[in-house]
Amino acid sequence: MNAPAINAFADRLRENGRSLEMVRRVIRSLGGIFREAQRRGLCSTDPTVTVDLNLPDRDDPRPVIPSKSELQAILAAANGRWRPFLLVATFCGLRGSELRGLPWRDIDFEAREIHIRQRADAFHKIGRLKSKSGYRSIPMPPIVVNALREWKLVCPKRDTGKKDDVGYPVKVLDLVFPTGAGKCESHSNIVKRGFEPTQIAAGVITTRPLFDEAANHVLDKAGASKTPFEPKYGLHALRHAAASLWIEQGLNPKRIQALMGHATIQMTFDTYGHLFKDSDADQKAAEDIQIRLLGS
Repeated sequence: MNAPAINAFADRLRENGRSLEMVRRVIRSLGGIFREAQRRGLCSTDPTVTVDLNLPDRDDPRPVIPSKSELQAILAAANGRWRPFLLVATFCGLRGSELRGLPWRDIDFEAREIHIRQRADAFHKIGRLKSKSGYRSIPMPPIVVNALREWKLVCPKRDTGKKDDVGYPVKVLDLVFPTGAGKCESHSNIVKRGFEPTQIAAGVITTRPLFDEAANHVLDKAGASKTPFEPKYGLHALRHAAASLWIEQGLNPKRIQALMGHATIQMTFDTYGHLFKDSDADQKAAEDIQIRLLGS
């Protein structure tokens, strides 16, 4: 393992479709392994030190957003406890951590709003949001209100550890989207058991080359690259979908910032600026430029 080998590894990751940020994370993790090996006297140098991670980013910065037909297919295929979850994710644009930490007391059925006041971290700990801008209220369309009303009747209850006067366990409604035992659900379970199977059932899939641990193509018996199908989108794509639907409805950038819980308006424009457009006005401007330059 030397610097040229690490650089070649980074280049191969990029060629195989890994994002720039993923390449950086992989190399940094590899560097951590080498530094621990140095500490234990198992190697003398860290070959990742000389790797230039300031690679040119040629990826499209615009978020990947499911089409309306794909969203319709996903929601039509959603069933059981995943239907209310995916409806809230699609129409209300909550972050994954906010969905996992959402309590029933923050569902305002009368005002038809969801109040975002807490989140669940990667260790399932419920706590405060990361920034003041995250605290917000989001309107619910009727389909979400109705789905949540129905879901609340069968939502798993969390055991408080207490007993009533007769000796039965006291259980209370807590999280809106908990595990079967009423505890905080993990992000991976939501994706693997809920969102991905729903996409496959809806036919919202894509194919991707299969690679082995050495980042080489896995071949079938005929010598062709294996390209199994897999779910097309990650859970965060539903948050982008909610933003795009709000923008299409005519909400202004400041309102989008508030609904998404962005810390700055610049973040909103950096992510969704390409959606704030007026095609007719742009075309008219292009025609006017042509007339001014060429006279016709």
